[in-house]
Amino acid sequence: SSGINAEYGELDEYNMVTSDSDSVPSSNGGTSSQRKRFPSEMNGQIDEKRRKFLERNRAAAQRCREKRKQWINNLQKEKLVIQEENNKLHMQAHNLRQEIMNLKTILLQHKECSVTKASKEGK
Repeated sequence: SSGINAEYGELDEYNMVTSDSDSVPSSNGGTSSQRKRFPSEMNGQIDEKRRKFLERNRAAAQRCREKRKQWINNLQKEKLVIQEENNKLHMQAHNLRQEIMNLKTILLQHKECSVTKASKEGK
């Protein structure tokens, strides 16, 4: 790592903190999870910066959760509107099919009608 962090300001290699996942070789050939230490006068500054960072992060996470919840609510409302429209269109399609059947029935009833025969002869 470069030793420069935009959040905490510039730090030299001596003052860098390694993460918990960084490991240092131990005497038994394995690795141990040790952190490099800051000089004691910087601990207060780093702790305060870390606390502020965590506070901002917590607030951002809360805003994100609220935004996601609002997005989900909007999707659910939109779903209901679309379902209602879909139901109306299904009813309209059903009614139109019914009307077609009724008109065909009327046409079949007048198949042998004198008016129908006269119109066929006129062609």
